[in-house]
Amino acid sequence: METQNVKDTVRQIFTEYLTANGHRKTPERYAILDTIYSIDGHFDIDMLYSRMMDQENFRGSRATLYNTIILLINARLVIKHQFGTS
Repeated sequence: METQNVKDTVRQIFTEYLTANGHRKTPERYAILDTIYSIDGHFDIDMLYSRMMDQENFRGSRATLYNTIILLINARLVIKHQFGTS
């Protein structure tokens, strides 16, 4: 499947999840989703936050990032891994 098709499918799944669970569909949430799916391999919150802050139009907070990650985990679009002991 092409990268754009994957991103379109993921956006559709996320939209359906947000709608079904009564969450708002904000540009910040979709920007976070798009950024995550543009990363090759693993990422952590700090790396993701740094990438989001580098984007000119992103105006979300760290709380927005954490809350969106939880939504993406619940929607099964992101998998949480615990590495190390910290």
